[in-house]
Amino acid sequence: MKYLKYLLFALLTVTCKSKDTVSSAAYSYLSEILSTMQENSINRNTIDWEKFKQNTFAHATNAQTIADTYAAISYALISLDDHHSFYKSSAGTYLYNNPPATCGGSTQPTIIPPDSIGYIRIPAFSPAPQSTDAVEFAQSMQNTIRSRDRSYLKGWLVDLRGNGGGDMWPMIAGVGPILGSEVLGYFIDSYGHTSSWSYSNGISSEDGFNLTIVTTPYTLINPQPKVAVLIDGNTASSGEAVAVSFEGRPNTKFFGASATCGLSTSNQIFNLSDGAQLYLTTSIEADRNNNKYGGTIAPDVLTASPADAVTAAINWLFAK
Repeated sequence: MKYLKYLLFALLTVTCKSKDTVSSAAYSYLSEILSTMQENSINRNTIDWEKFKQNTFAHATNAQTIADTYAAISYALISLDDHHSFYKSSAGTYLYNNPPATCGGSTQPTIIPPDSIGYIRIPAFSPAPQSTDAVEFAQSMQNTIRSRDRSYLKGWLVDLRGNGGGDMWPMIAGVGPILGSEVLGYFIDSYGHTSSWSYSNGISSEDGFNLTIVTTPYTLINPQPKVAVLIDGNTASSGEAVAVSFEGRPNTKFFGASATCGLSTSNQIFNLSDGAQLYLTTSIEADRNNNKYGGTIAPDVLTASPADAVTAAINWLFAK
């Protein structure tokens, strides 16, 4: 019994010393981030939060300033195991999660399809959805669709290869004429709450809240065309959200030499007390038919190479 008393005293002493080595400012800041994660992470129900916090603080030994907590924040981001969350300091320093092993691969250059096939490439795009740049990006995409639309088209080739993400709303607004005017998908959080995203008449929106509005919207000559979607391992994040938007669309098929990156999840921005921001993964994505994703999106036609994927997509568009 005497030895047990000494052991408990020793453990308590070590714990107090460990906590005392972290300044109150650093301790409070890290606690703020961990509380936000515990309340909102998509994986919050599968994490042992007591152990998670203990291990995170173990990476903040002697932390006196907010910058000193970066190693602990990086550890926490990786330990969330969502592969998508990240942190942006008030000075612009980024701390990232570990990306899925499925990401990557060579990105093919823009292709020139036959004249009887419409083609639109959707690149990554980052500015805020309601900014002037976002509207210009979406309008530019619709203008490209307008310039390539013909009454005799066999269908459309939508190229999402290399689209690493950014802001999905200008992308949805830009390719909206091909997607069609309807609910395109859903966000589902860890509490089971659901919100929908949609396109209609030049506007991309979430639960009826307009996010990107095209100034001069276009409507296709054939409003329900055949669509082949090209994807690869570099199709990620918001690029995958656009892919999910095409899932379940009639007369649509996916082609690629690999699945997408595996980030078909949604991040929410949490503003922290020092002006930093935590981009936390809070929901998975589901298509218009409520099929849930959250990981990779596999092509319907898996080919041996990216070039073969393009050929297979064009052949399918020509087929009756």
